[in-house]
Amino acid sequence: MTDHKVEFRDLKTNQTVLTGSLADDTGHGVYKATFTPTLAGHFNMYIQFNGLDVDSSPYQVVVAPALTTSGAASTIVNLYSMSYKTGDYIAFVIESRD
Repeated sequence: MTDHKVEFRDLKTNQTVLTGSLADDTGHGVYKATFTPTLAGHFNMYIQFNGLDVDSSPYQVVVAPALTTSGAASTIVNLYSMSYKTGDYIAFVIESRD
């Protein structure tokens, strides 16, 4: 079995933040990878075949924040209950994402 993958790892912590598989859509050993980054930052991009880095992998990649925020991609954090009554004080954090 052949293992082909791409990993984005945080440049400082080396933790994997995004993984994916490579697809040989030509059938002739030509691989194509596409990603939509969901996190801005500085990353090392590892391209590996059977656990071995390809060419000069890892490559340093910078993902800049998008110019707009996506409501669908944003999330609410620190909301401890979903049950309230009128007059209750509700506090939570909205983490906007692009």
